[in-house]
Amino acid sequence: MNYVLTLKHLENAFYSSGLAKYSDQDFSNAGFEPMYRSRIATIGQHEEMHVQALNATLGSRAVQPCTYVFPFTDPTSFVTLGQVIGGACISAYIGAIQYIQSNDYVLVAASILSTEGRHTAFLATSQNTTAWSGPFDIPLDLNEAYTLAVNFIQSCPPNNPSIPVQTFSQLDAGIGDSGQTIALTYNITDSPGVNNSTFLWGHFLNGLTEQVEPVNNFNRSIRIPDSVMGTVYLVLSQNESVANDQTIVAGPAVLIFEAESDGGDVDERRSVVRKY
Repeated sequence: MNYVLTLKHLENAFYSSGLAKYSDQDFSNAGFEPMYRSRIATIGQHEEMHVQALNATLGSRAVQPCTYVFPFTDPTSFVTLGQVIGGACISAYIGAIQYIQSNDYVLVAASILSTEGRHTAFLATSQNTTAWSGPFDIPLDLNEAYTLAVNFIQSCPPNNPSIPVQTFSQLDAGIGDSGQTIALTYNITDSPGVNNSTFLWGHFLNGLTEQVEPVNNFNRSIRIPDSVMGTVYLVLSQNESVANDQTIVAGPAVLIFEAESDGGDVDERRSVVRKY
């Protein structure tokens, strides 16, 4: 549960910082509808209440908030980043819930998870993007999700209880359409037994399934699978069949694909509209 609280602290700080920086007029000037900021403020209040509930549940064992940095520059990038952070936290909660042994803790985590889904759907639809990736959300394991979270964490209190997580090397992916080849940026020299000539496989995680493509080591690129939709997490693994803590060397990178705007069916080509 401290792992969940660590992510909730991050979300709470994110909304607090954005709301402190941007006024109603700022959101209006950016093209958002009247009262939009008040809805964002409601999400921020929910995040604060989630933190309070988890603190009450964990008592003296609760981790304290860290110091964070969020790379938004205007209301639009703030909302976009909120969708990405919210989606990553949802995937983290899905992956973590299997480790929660207390029924009381499961109840709290499940109640938070469903609310997070509503938050992220609101942020997506307010930007005219798809509010879901399909019938199932993506579970991320503890290390995958924490690798995303550390992008926003500068430092944490030294007395915080330790959380048994590790981080993988950062992975950045270029922008392209389904079926196209995109550039990759990563550094895997810190991984034991891995070097720049190690053959790697890209695992595109989408819902409860994944699609695998070989990485071109020569120019560090990869082909995007033909059938992907919504949020997709890309990790690089030494194993074609398995992407887990023992085989992953970099990632996840976050790719958000959008269905074609003409109302065609879900099997049409997708375009990457954002990446993180």
